[in-house]
Amino acid sequence: MPHIRLIRTLPLLLLAAACMDEPTASVQEPEPKPGPRPVGIYEITLSFGTPEVSASVSAAPSQALSPTASGVVLESLSAGRVTHGVRNQGGQRYMFVTMRVRNGTAAALSNLTFIPVLSAGSIGATPFTALTRPDGAPADSTLAPKIVPTGSVTIADDGGLRVTGTDVLQVFEESEVAAITLPSGFTGIFPYGFVTRNAVTPGSRTLPATTDPNEYAGTVTFAFRYPQTPTNMTEPATFSFQVLGVEDTETRLTESIEEGHDSVAVRMLRERATALGATTVTVLAGSPALDPEVDDYPGQRQICSVRTAGAAGSPVTYITEPAGYTEILMLRPGESVNACGAWFRTGTPARPAMGVPFSLTATAMDLYGNVMTTAVDSVRLESVSGPYVTFGPRAALVSGQATIQATYGYVAYGTSVLRAVGRRNRGLQSLLLWGVTRTWTGNVSTAGVDGANWDLGAPPGAQDTAYFPAGRPNYVVMTMSGPVGGLILDNGATLDMGSHDLTAHSLVWTGTTGGITSTTGRLILTGTIPGATLKGNLPRMQVTGSYSLAGPVVSRARIEVAGGRLRTVGHRVQTSSY
Repeated sequence: MPHIRLIRTLPLLLLAAACMDEPTASVQEPEPKPGPRPVGIYEITLSFGTPEVSASVSAAPSQALSPTASGVVLESLSAGRVTHGVRNQGGQRYMFVTMRVRNGTAAALSNLTFIPVLSAGSIGATPFTALTRPDGAPADSTLAPKIVPTGSVTIADDGGLRVTGTDVLQVFEESEVAAITLPSGFTGIFPYGFVTRNAVTPGSRTLPATTDPNEYAGTVTFAFRYPQTPTNMTEPATFSFQVLGVEDTETRLTESIEEGHDSVAVRMLRERATALGATTVTVLAGSPALDPEVDDYPGQRQICSVRTAGAAGSPVTYITEPAGYTEILMLRPGESVNACGAWFRTGTPARPAMGVPFSLTATAMDLYGNVMTTAVDSVRLESVSGPYVTFGPRAALVSGQATIQATYGYVAYGTSVLRAVGRRNRGLQSLLLWGVTRTWTGNVSTAGVDGANWDLGAPPGAQDTAYFPAGRPNYVVMTMSGPVGGLILDNGATLDMGSHDLTAHSLVWTGTTGGITSTTGRLILTGTIPGATLKGNLPRMQVTGSYSLAGPVVSRARIEVAGGRLRTVGHRVQTSSY
């Protein structure tokens, strides 16, 4: 038998020895994805002449990587520009050129992106090599750093911007473009570009290789904005800029700031991300996707500050370059402007309460998260939908802001949508009007309807919780029936209902001393579990809702369960006088 045990054990010992002799396998880090691969350098010229608008593309001067050498060819399809805002008041020109793209290389190209670059011929630290006025003279060179990339937009009937197409702008981290090898003669690259879409297969960005000179499978849109100059004659009529075409191994998508303002565009962009199987979606300043209540994009990240002029170590301009006063942001108490936050706001907002003035701060903004401190306007509030509300008078902007009060009447709860209206611009704010906690002070009398006896200056409404702390000089003696959300009484605090009914829709908690008393009045309980709970010294009650005990209950008179339910949950219910 011992011999048999040895034979059976020997393989296990040999296996253990083999495991001990085998070196520990190291954990391999995943192979980093290769960076974008250059395929060609291009110079694009956009001309706004009379009567036509035109665009052209050529090889950047004296460069080895040219459209001919790379096999990628661009041809103009359409171009245009629109004006948003007021001249000399931050008004912006939005310009675009859409080109079709032919892949004449020997292999398919995916995620072909054109990224602006710097060279010795650049104006300042920008990708622009020429800005020419209508008379042929050079335009003011200080305008070049103020030309920043955008999504593709047009002007709607209401005067606002509307997105004409998604998946246009692409934004990168500085480190991602720093890894790209630049052709000789180029000194810098910007962390944004414009991506090529497959015009034949909308759910794809792959351009098949072709030898047919007439087969253009892709389209790319270059879009920018810049401030209107003082006159049309000083405004550039011709823009030339240089870009590096790269093939990106990663399927990225970017929500432009303009798209973030357009709910239809956001929906289209989400559908585009799904169709492409995007692994990274970049959102910019103010994106609604940053709101915790809004679903994230796949692989969502934020890049708030995108350099659009200057070197990587010394930016001159960002994509959020100030524009004109075009909208009104309404801030609730507890909120402030945040250039990177969702909806350009941050903080924990207070909620309005019935009968209590609620201050809203109308703030003059551009589309890019900048407060327009010099805006001249006056603002009023109006109700779009929801509970009845009254407003304070129209107020003038001071340093870009004006505070106006809104007061909701004791009529209804729910979602209130308010509109701020200036002379040209507007803004919407949604507010939830629901119950709050109001604390009894009893500083004036025993009248529960007197706002001077409450900390908020107004009595509770049907969804409010009334809190009665101990040691107050007066306590409520009811003179009429009414509703309340919930009731909380500290030890020693009292509430005398007398012959009046009080309807509660939520919890009712009192102490073991004091409590709620009545003669013939009833405490009518209409709430539902789990929020509807009871404990303490209570009066005559009628339960029509669903309640559970949170502690012992001592009732002055009978408890009538009329179509409702009362769960003791291990606590004692006693009916007696006190």
